[in-house]
Amino acid sequence: MTARHLFIGTTDVPVGALMLLDALRSDSLPADVRDVLGHYSADCWPFRIKSLGSAGGFSGAEFWRLETPRGLLCLRRWPPEYPDPTRLAFIHSVLEHVARRGFRTIPPPVRTTDGRSFVFDDEHLWELSNWLPGTADFVPECRAEKLAAAMRALAEWHLAAADFPHDGPSSGPSPGVRERLTQLDRISVRDLVRLRTAIEQAPSSGIDLTEFIDFARRLIAMYPRIAPRIREKLQSARQITIPLQPCIRDIWCDHVLFDKNCVTGIVDFGAVRIESVAGDVARLLDSLAGDDLVAWQQGLAEYSRVRPLSAPELKLVDAFDESLVLLSGMNWLEWIFIYRRRFDDLAQVAARLRTVVGRLEVFMTFNAFRIAGGRRAPGDSRSPATLTRQVFRR
Repeated sequence: MTARHLFIGTTDVPVGALMLLDALRSDSLPADVRDVLGHYSADCWPFRIKSLGSAGGFSGAEFWRLETPRGLLCLRRWPPEYPDPTRLAFIHSVLEHVARRGFRTIPPPVRTTDGRSFVFDDEHLWELSNWLPGTADFVPECRAEKLAAAMRALAEWHLAAADFPHDGPSSGPSPGVRERLTQLDRISVRDLVRLRTAIEQAPSSGIDLTEFIDFARRLIAMYPRIAPRIREKLQSARQITIPLQPCIRDIWCDHVLFDKNCVTGIVDFGAVRIESVAGDVARLLDSLAGDDLVAWQQGLAEYSRVRPLSAPELKLVDAFDESLVLLSGMNWLEWIFIYRRRFDDLAQVAARLRTVVGRLEVFMTFNAFRIAGGRRAPGDSRSPATLTRQVFRR
């Protein structure tokens, strides 16, 4: 391939330096993508482009992988309902600030020819960024090394973002804790009845929902037994004053890229807001360590080597963890059975629900052990450490 050839899909289109714009406007390129890329400099125009669909995500965003003179780029079309331009401008400002502070394993936006960090076109916001190398391939066999690398990378991101100038207070109660209490208060007995009815009357629509219905029934049965304890933890955590700064708020194993055991990228910053770092620590460890107490201790230690966690922040990590598991499970049930959302990868959705239900069952087992003053049931020889490890891997 020479610099005078443009590849779009499988089509080889010769172009000259003065014909690049005409090539970009070729009918071989989707009209909306073509219009958006017209806002960027010529070195961002692709000679190959591949649609990735949702790229395995659940946000409703769509992605394209672009091979360009500038290098590999990622084009993202946000769903129409989120974020709005003000929110996306804030997110991009945070990412650019973090990059200036030396954290390079993120994709700050490529600016348009008129200096904007995104394009509004066809009812959607669009952004262009560098394509990060690596693969989201965290697996238990390499857990120790990759978990340590991921937690250190998160701590480095938090340090780089700590001095980002924002209008809110620099310390105070966690906004996320307050939101979780509000969500718990919103779920009434009537809501549980409505959800249970929707589960029992769920239409198949050609999809086998047997596994989802089983998870849903178990989650609904556990909710009244575990929600009061989580509410108590959150109410206590709401009184804690901690540092507040930009946080990722949607950091989990599928958003961390690796090359062997080294972190090469962190992706998907659509939920960035001002929060306590404890929320990010809990989210990432939830996906990396599950209920493995040893892995949790290792992850907290690795994070703290870079950015020490205070005692109040550690208390918040615990409150975030249990509430995150319970409320994310309830969100999934609403999306599936009330709003009847459709997902590209049902196996991944089932895996997420399986993890949620399994972790809640472990929470309940350990809580019963704690309430009993450490006394095990007759014939149960498991240790407290075993009771806190993930046992639901079916």
